Parts: sequence; structure tokens; C-alpha cells
Amino acid sequence: MSEEKKEKIAYKLDWGIKDAEKAIQKIKESVNEQSEVLATLTSEGQVEKLIPCPMITTYYYVKNYKTPGGTRQQIEAIYKKAKSIYKQNLETIEKNKKIEQAIFAIMKKFNIPEKNYTYKSRRSKKQEWSLCEWTKEVRNFIPTIQQDPKIIFEQKMKEIEKWEKEIITEKGEKEREEQIKENEKKKQNIIAYIALKYNCKPDANAEEVFQTILKKDKYIALALGLERNHGDWSDNYSYAKDALVEFSVENKDDTAIVKDISLCIQEWDGDGRIFRDTLWNYDRIYTLANEEVLQDFRKMQEIMPLI
Repeated sequence: MSEEKKEKIAYKLDWGIKDAEKAIQKIKESVNEQSEVLATLTSEGQVEKLIPCPMITTYYYVKNYKTPGGTRQQIEAIYKKAKSIYKQNLETIEKNKKIEQAIFAIMKKFNIPEKNYTYKSRRSKKQEWSLCEWTKEVRNFIPTIQQDPKIIFEQKMKEIEKWEKEIITEKGEKEREEQIKENEKKKQNIIAYIALKYNCKPDANAEEVFQTILKKDKYIALALGLERNHGDWSDNYSYAKDALVEFSVENKDDTAIVKDISLCIQEWDGDGRIFRDTLWNYDRIYTLANEEVLQDFRKMQEIMPLI
């Protein structure tokens, strides 16, 4: 055999040895990677279940308790326990995630796909990428997600606050209803008392009693007419004129009153405030009324604000 042939054979053997070494190295690397994956599975142990969180499993109506305070106290106690469990579960989730990742890594080494390019259903017209069932099963059996109990806790606290506002509103409405009833009772008692005092008929209503008082004192009747015209002059001086017609003159003051009010009517310029500002204005005329009758008149005005 010539030297040239020997050199060619040696060259080919050298390349073959190098290729073999490369192949062996790849096998070692593959074995090492798989060993690492297997080591991960071994070191992490078995898949662990999450501890049930009482905040999440306690989906009860906040009004199960008699008071908002009782409900708040109970939920706060549950939340305190839930936070501790939530923290423990986070550690478990980290271990489970490593196992899940190791399983997916092994499947990838064996060229087992995670996704399929297929029709989503029989009615689908186009193919789509979708996760393989085995990936769903793995994730289903390895718990790596938990809900934060803080979300439910805050939701329950808002419900309790709403309940407290409802109680305040209901209490306020009840108090208003009771106050209305109480005011109506007082009103009827006042009307009955004044009606009896002025010999009104037994079934006299508030308006009839009020008119009886006006007939008892001419100064009150006139002053009220002027006061009404001060508040409403849409019909010019009609209130003042009608009251003046019913007013009887019995002394010098009466004469002065008639003269002053008549002049206001004659010089009417469309402003009812004239009966407040004139010399014999309604406030001054009220002072001439019988004090006891005036007090009863004021009482009726309080319960009949539109008069």
C-alpha cells in the first residue's frame, strides 16, 4: 500500500472519529437535559393540591347575619385566615409550576406537539391552531392558579357598606313617617281645640275654623288681605280691596286705615309691596287685633301654610 493511500485512509478515520465524538457529545447533552428535567420532577416531588381558601368558598349573602357589624366581624376573621392560606398556596403553586414546565419539556423532547392545526368543529370552514387535549389535561390536574381573597373581601365590604346606607335610609324614612303622623295628630288637636273654643260645628274642617277666626276680628281679616296682596299681585290689588270692603269703621284709627289703604289702591302701580311699606301696613294693623284671637290665628297659620 502506498503512502498516499495510507494518508487518505488516516484522514477519513480521523474525520470519522471526530463525527463520532460529536454524536456522542450530542447524546450526552440530550441525556443531561433529560436528566435535569427528570431531576426537577424528582426534586419537586409530587403535585400538591391547594388548600381551599375560606374567603373563596364562602360565597354567602352578607345579610345572613342580623347586623352589618356582625357580618363585618365575621368576614374580617375569615379574610385573616384566608391571607395566611393564600400565602401557603403561593409556595405550592411555584413547585407545581416547575413540575408542569418539566412535563412540557419532556413532551417537547419527544416531539409531541402542544398545538394542532385543525378544524375547531364540524361546522368550521377554516383550520385553526388549538391546544392539544393533553396540555389541557396536564394543566387541569396541576393547580397553578388561585384567586386573591382580597378581591372577594373588598366586594363583601362594599356590600356591607351598602347595607348600612340602606338601614340609615330606612330609619330616616321611618322617622319621617312617624314625624308626619305626629304633626298631623298635633294639627288635628289644634283644629279641634280652636273649633271648640269658637263654637264651630263638630265636623268643621281647618278652612272653616280659620274663617271663623277671621270673622272674630276685623283687623286680622284686613291685615291678612294686605299681606296676601304683598305676596301675590297677579290680580292687582284684589286681596286688599276685598278685605277693605268687609272692614267696618268704628273709630278714628279705622278711619285712618281706610283712608290710607284706599289711597294705596288708587295709586296702585302694580307692586304689592306697597301694603308692606305704607303707613297703615299689615304688621301695624295686626297690633290692633285681640291678642288671644291673634294667637289662635297664628296657630292656624302654622298648620295651614298656604293660607
